[in-house]
Amino acid sequence: MNLEFLSGLGLEEEICAKILEEYQRECDKSAFSDTLQKQLEQAGAKSVKAVSALLDQEGLTFEEGEISGLSEQLTALKEAHPYLFETDLPRAVASTMGGGERERSLFSVIRSAAGL
Repeated sequence: MNLEFLSGLGLEEEICAKILEEYQRECDKSAFSDTLQKQLEQAGAKSVKAVSALLDQEGLTFEEGEISGLSEQLTALKEAHPYLFETDLPRAVASTMGGGERERSLFSVIRSAAGL
């Protein structure tokens, strides 16, 4: 959408300027939201919505596709609320009764070898 297009619709220049200003504001808001979501996912946020709610949005600035002030806030949030972020630690796996697939297949091999 541009001024030429809106003027071609017969709208006054002042109204066209207001429409374009609002349109640009909405585009910037959408781009900020998309960029924030991607950066929170990259930071390991388990819930983008929960982490976003804890951010000081006024302390963030969005220019040329970059969000300034986010890394500092994320560092503080990771310290204060580590449960909101994925960790690099391996997860413990609970064993099942009777052993895993490897144990069962080993047992099958032994039974076959013994002719059972």
